[in-house]
Formats: sequence, C-alpha cells, structure tokens
Amino acid sequence: MIGLCCACGQQNNHAMELSQIDTLMQSQPDSALHYLELLDTTAFSKSERVYYGLLVTQATDKASLPLFPCDSLVCNALNYYSKGSGENRAKALYYKGRILDQQNLPDKARAYYSQALTELTTSNAKSIKLKASIHAAYTKHFESYKYDKGFVGLSVKGINYLLSEKKKHAFEYSNLAGIAKANGNFKDAFSYEEKYAQVLDSIYSLNRISEVEHLVYKYQTDTKSIQKKNQAKMINLFILLCVIFIAIFLVQYLVRRQKSARLMYENMMKQLRDDIAMLQLRIKIGEKDVLELQQMHVRNEEEIKQKEEDLHRMIEEKARLCNVLFMKTSIFRKIEKLSKQDRKEKKNIQVLITAEQEQLAKTIFEIYADYIDQLRSSYPKLTDEDCIYCCLCLCNLDDSTIAYCFGNTNKQIVAQRRLRLKSKIAEVESET
Repeated sequence: MIGLCCACGQQNNHAMELSQIDTLMQSQPDSALHYLELLDTTAFSKSERVYYGLLVTQATDKASLPLFPCDSLVCNALNYYSKGSGENRAKALYYKGRILDQQNLPDKARAYYSQALTELTTSNAKSIKLKASIHAAYTKHFESYKYDKGFVGLSVKGINYLLSEKKKHAFEYSNLAGIAKANGNFKDAFSYEEKYAQVLDSIYSLNRISEVEHLVYKYQTDTKSIQKKNQAKMINLFILLCVIFIAIFLVQYLVRRQKSARLMYENMMKQLRDDIAMLQLRIKIGEKDVLELQQMHVRNEEEIKQKEEDLHRMIEEKARLCNVLFMKTSIFRKIEKLSKQDRKEKKNIQVLITAEQEQLAKTIFEIYADYIDQLRSSYPKLTDEDCIYCCLCLCNLDDSTIAYCFGNTNKQIVAQRRLRLKSKIAEVESET
C-alpha cells in the first residue's frame, strides 16, 4: 500500500512538473526546453511520456528550432491519442503539419491542419490559441495555395476566423490609444494608433482575399455542377440509345422469326395438299382400273383383290394426311385445348361457340371434301352434322370432345347421333 501511494505521488509530481513547464513555455520557450532536457523520463507513465514528447516538440517550435528531430515524438502522440481525443490530438496533428511544411510538403501539411481543426470542439483559451496558430499556418502559404481546389474551403474558414480575431485586436488597440491619450502618454498613444492602422490594413487585405476566394470557390462549384450534369446527360443518352438499339434488334428478330415460321407453315401445308391431291388422283385411277376389270369380267380374282387392297391403302393414307392437315389448323388446337380441361364440374366446362362451330365446319368440308363426297354418294340421307361427326371420328376424338365441338357438354348426344347414323346406313344397305 505504501509503495502504491509513493507511485501515485510520483505520478502526481511528474504531471505537476510537466504542467509547470507548459505554463513557462508561453513566455520562456528556451528555458522550458532546457528543463525538459533535464527531466528523467524513465519513471514516466505512457501518457506522461507522450505528453512530454508533445511539450518537447512545442518548445522546439517556439524556440525557432527545426522540428525534424521531433517527428517520431509527434507520430507516437498520433498513435496514442485516438480520433476525437480533443486538444492533445489536435496539437499532435498541427505539429505534424508543421514538420511537413518544413519538408516543403504543403499539400500533406494542409491535410493534417484540416484534421486538427475537426478535433477542436471546445472554446477555451488554449483551443482558441491553437486554432489561430493553425489558421496562421494556412495563410502563411496562402499565395501558393489560393487557386488550389482543396484549399479554397479551408482558407476561407481560416480567413474568417482571422478576421474576427483581428477585429478584436483593432478594438483593443483603439481603446488603449484612447486611454493613453487621456493619461497624457502621447508616445504610447501614437504607437497604439499605428498598430491600430496596421490591423485595419490587414483586415482590408483579408476582406479582399476572402471575396476573391468566395468567387473562386463559387466558380469551381458551378463548373463542377455543370460537368456532373453534362456527364449525367451523356450517360442517360447512352442508356437511351442502348435501349432503342436493343428494342429495334428484338423487333427485327421477332419479325424475322414470325416470317420464317409462317413460311415453313405454308410450305408444309402446300406439301400436304399436294400429297392429298396425288393420292386422290391415284385413287381415281385405281377405282377406274377396278371398274374396268369388273366390266371386262376378268376372272383373275387375285389381281382384283390386289387392286382393291392398294386402293384401300391409298384411301387410308389419304385419310391420314387429311388428319395431319386438320391437326395443323387453329380450330383443331382449340379442340385439343378443350379436350384437356377438367370435366368434373360441367358448369365450368368450355365448348365451341357458334362462330367456332362454323369455322370447324368450313375447315372440315375443305380438308375432307373428297371423303364427304364419297359418304354422300354412298349414303344420300346423311346431314352436314353427320359428315362432320364422321370426320371427327377419323381423328380418334373421344365422345366428350366431339360433344364440345357441337357446343354441348353432354356426351350422350354423341351416342344418340351414332345410333341415328347406324340406322341411316342400315336403311341404305337394306335397300340395295
């Protein structure tokens, strides 16, 4: 416990010594630097060693000595004091900027000055004095920086601060001159009047510089804004052109694809119609041969049977091609869609409407024209609906789907039509 108390006492003594040296530095920096060199820092804590390094740097600067040997001390302080630490970190950043200034690196120095300003959030005497020093560092290099974009905002800020400080000094010099005159001390009054005039000249110069800086800053801001707007317009124009080009390409692609599909469909339909016409011609020739053989009373039954088999095959092939042609039509695709619907609830079942039934009849009478002519020649009592039913049966459609084609949901009507059709065929066969 005694050792701990001694250690605490030693730490308090060290902090007090450093504080006294800091106070002495304001009036006698050479003496403060001498005392700092005499101190034994081996017993210092880490925070005291860092603070000691800052005091050595500050005393060296106030004694107008080069700051290069203090670079490591300043870096240690920057590493120790985190962002937002306040005055000590601001002081370390300021002296880092001073070192870079002495190394002829003004751009890097300004960056540290800017960071130092952000750390000074209080308004005590030390902070105000440090702010004035930082802004003085700005204005020292003002002529070489004043057209540099990165410095414009900072210099304006520094100038505004200096203006407020100089106005205070002018007021003080004016009051001192008045007091000296009242006391009859005209020599001091004249000296204060001269200083007052110098401050006024300095204020006038700073005002002129501030106006120029504001104009430069405004011009650069407007130029940057115009450049951004022009860049945004160019990007939007490029995007618009890309969208238009893609849209044109897609439209052309779809048109070409549609034309190609239509051409293929037309060629396929033409080929099917040609095949059907050729089969019809061969069927007629075969029927003619069979008829001639029968008329000539040829006894060669095998030849007749062969001819009839060939004729039957051609008729089946023609019927198949007619079915293929019918299945390629739009009305058949509609019928195929109807055949796949859910048949559990009849009220939701869709059927062919009147216009679609008329389209179906027209398509069937066009494709199966020869087959329908043959049916009517053999069974004259067949109606148009009977012929349509026979053609739908060739496509192997179930009774429900055929009922949908006639606009009905009940497949029972198909069974009734089948019975009537058988009756008509039987009636004709009984007459012959």
